Amino acid sequence: MLQERVITTTASRHRESGDASRGQRFQDPPPGRRNRAPVPHRPQPKGKIAGIPRWVYSVGLLRGKIIVPVATADRYLSLMPFRARLKLLFGCGAILYAFLLLAVCGVISWGSWQSGSPWFRFQTAALLRGSFALSHNPLDLTHDLCWSEGGVHQVWGLGIPLWQLPFAAVAKLLGLSPFPDRIALGLFIALVAYVVLRTWFGSLLDHETELTASAPPRTNPSQWFNALGLVILSLFFPPLINLMRYRMLVYEEVMVYVYFWGILLLCGAIELARKPQWRRFWLLCSLAGLGGFIRPTLVFYGFATVAVAGLVMACHERQPSRCGTKPVHLLKSIGNRHLLFGLLFFLSGGGLLFITNYLRFGSGWEFGHRLNLQGGSLLPSVYFTRFGYPFSQVPLTESLRELFGSLFQEKNFSDLYWYAPNIFPGQDSIIRWREFSFTTYDISYAFLIGLSWAIGARMVWKWSCSLNMGSPRALSMLIILWSALVVLPLVVFYMKVPLLASRYMLDFGPAFVAALVGLWYRAVEELRQRMWHSNQIAGLLFIALILWLGSEVALAKRADPSPAPLIKETLADQASPSSGLDKYLPEEYRVGGSLSSPSNGSIQYNGAGWDSTSGSTRLCAIFFVDNPEFLELELTAYPGRDTTEAPLTAIRAKAGLETLEQTSITHTNETWIVRFAGPRQRRYQRGLQPVFLAMIPTQELARYITLSSPWILKRLTWRTE
Repeated sequence: MLQERVITTTASRHRESGDASRGQRFQDPPPGRRNRAPVPHRPQPKGKIAGIPRWVYSVGLLRGKIIVPVATADRYLSLMPFRARLKLLFGCGAILYAFLLLAVCGVISWGSWQSGSPWFRFQTAALLRGSFALSHNPLDLTHDLCWSEGGVHQVWGLGIPLWQLPFAAVAKLLGLSPFPDRIALGLFIALVAYVVLRTWFGSLLDHETELTASAPPRTNPSQWFNALGLVILSLFFPPLINLMRYRMLVYEEVMVYVYFWGILLLCGAIELARKPQWRRFWLLCSLAGLGGFIRPTLVFYGFATVAVAGLVMACHERQPSRCGTKPVHLLKSIGNRHLLFGLLFFLSGGGLLFITNYLRFGSGWEFGHRLNLQGGSLLPSVYFTRFGYPFSQVPLTESLRELFGSLFQEKNFSDLYWYAPNIFPGQDSIIRWREFSFTTYDISYAFLIGLSWAIGARMVWKWSCSLNMGSPRALSMLIILWSALVVLPLVVFYMKVPLLASRYMLDFGPAFVAALVGLWYRAVEELRQRMWHSNQIAGLLFIALILWLGSEVALAKRADPSPAPLIKETLADQASPSSGLDKYLPEEYRVGGSLSSPSNGSIQYNGAGWDSTSGSTRLCAIFFVDNPEFLELELTAYPGRDTTEAPLTAIRAKAGLETLEQTSITHTNETWIVRFAGPRQRRYQRGLQPVFLAMIPTQELARYITLSSPWILKRLTWRTE
């Protein structure tokens, strides 16, 4: 009779820590097995593994114990087919989730696979041509685009077009261009969903190292409830669903990518904590550095990810006999060249972002939001981003109170007037652009996230005494720590920015999910280890979680979407217009004159904020000029207005990003001539340039949000004949 042995499904063989630098010890082979001769090849019956039917083998493996003859175990029990099937299962589930999510939220329907905003498609096409500019024709300018460095640019980053680039290239080769950008979005969501499934279910189902385990597994229902809760929290986050159900123009589409990129970084940090390897660390640092290409706020997620990943690797590499077990001893690991390589990879992503910003907008620190074109009721937003805003002077306590109200308290969605008072509790009286159009978070999120951070702070305090990364508590601590490290700079950022919107609150989404994930993981693990009937209690908690998430989606409110801005389905893509500027602009701007040359169409938003018939101006105005040598404004007072509220010295001008110096004010009869020096930077001295005028001082903004300014602009010139 052949000797038999038990094959188990847990890696408890690697429990004890004997190697100080690696923290693992492998047991010696059992007696009598050290020099066993190779097992000869024996053909197995079709449909069987080691003489056991495949379905019996699979069920037994998942249940945790299989008894097979030892003579055939080492030779024929290959788990690679099982792992391949597991990956296929996760992949199919991720794709099904992604496209069902898009369909249920109304983002896609059969035959409708393109976004309502074509700017990422245009950017991808431009990259395929080898250009950053969407077009070199200023007539292609429209809402929220900008003119910079001799071309038309979009201001929503290069990350999404770079993701779409390989799909678009293949589609173009096959003659199927343009590639549907909604399918590209679905594939990105599916990729992240696959990683989420691997992160939380992979540890329960992956038996790669379990053939040599010394103890059978104990995978109980509470562990499955734990994993299910973690996956559902990550993939069915109610604010994300509410965002996707509202509308999906370019503004919302970016935030969907932001959310899933943040979840991807979180899962990467979790996997690194489970299996610390330098290659994983370097890959994670590289991904963390690329987030800024999607949205600048993802830089905060990158910093948090690198910090947590560096902490994991420092604890993994430390030698307690020489370094000690106190947190201060971790500082000795800062000079580790492997850690420095990771930091270099992270900074390389930021360096690439800096270079592309410089090439597109003339400054590495500029993302296009101080150059984009808007008009009408959005002119105050143009003023805020070019010339300053009163909210920057609000005390920290008041701005923090407003941020809390905008995140967690009930909103008034009755109208979309962006400067209305009392949109939400805690709103400050100082003017600010506020657009709240759908529900994001409520007070229950604030309670659960605060509880998670409190528990995380206690875990950090206890962990600092041992620096042990091998326990489940350490994993939940790292998740909560990652959440806090992201939220802190986001809070500082949003306390002072001039613009707030419901979609901007999704910048906090992945960090809030991490706090909830850490809380859930810790709670279920504590139940499993400490309480009787833990499976039943975990099941009840899971039901409560499903009911809470479902109620957050069902009770969410949405305002009627604001009218979508006009877009262009095609671009002229004309070559650089530097040789024919006269066909776009008049010789000067004058009351009663034209905003364009007689032979061509006008540039959209040229003259925004100025009535060319009466000469009245709003709080700011936008003009296009060519080869500017200076800037000269001929002004008269608006009848019945107090010009002392807006003195001429408060009038400011910018050419692109450069502030122009006011050189003189000349008064003749009832006319004032205000003159500005020409731009000093060479890039603004030649070619077509946008000019922004501020007609009132910053402290008077609230008064002139809807009113015209006290000044009438009769003429504007920028060069000698």
